[in-house]
Amino acid sequence: MIGFRLIRNFDTPYISRSITEFWRRWHISLSTWLRDYLYIPLGGNRLGKRRETLNILVTMALGGLWHGANWTFVIWGALHGIGLAVERFVGFGSSENSSIWGRAIRALLLFQFVCFTWVFFRADSISASLRFLAAFMHRSEIHQVLPVVGFLAFFAALAALIDIVSEWFMVEFAVALLHPAFQIAFALAGLLLVTAMSAGVPSPFIYFQF
Repeated sequence: MIGFRLIRNFDTPYISRSITEFWRRWHISLSTWLRDYLYIPLGGNRLGKRRETLNILVTMALGGLWHGANWTFVIWGALHGIGLAVERFVGFGSSENSSIWGRAIRALLLFQFVCFTWVFFRADSISASLRFLAAFMHRSEIHQVLPVVGFLAFFAALAALIDIVSEWFMVEFAVALLHPAFQIAFALAGLLLVTAMSAGVPSPFIYFQF
């Protein structure tokens, strides 16, 4: 609205088919900074497989710590680091040659992995995240698990659909075609909607915990 042009910071990450691809699409400014100022200065992939694995783990653990001084963030980053290292080791980072069903299955598995790691990112403590996971896995009867699996599959499909639609339908282009008065009206309506949705719910800025 005021003339700033920012880089595209998220590029439909939930349709990714590997952790490597996810981090190329998720929080691009952060992942690029981690690559240029941590991973590459540490040696990147130039010093052998063992050193490459160590560099990935250190970079991602520090990337987790960047979000706040809590071990939960470190674990979240370390889990992604382990996933990235395993992908590099087994050559799982590319899916261009996979069939459409293979790509769909990989996207669904990646989505479940990302949601699993979000538990640690969101929890207030390690014990809280472990209690949540224990409660989730406590009742393992098939008739109780199936609704959960169905919900996760539906949510994964919905997230992918939203990402695909947003990729095809460029909102910025559509808004630019509107009369300036309508652009302002839509902007004000959006601000009012956000205000109404957040009314009475205190939510401190997440990065205050730096």
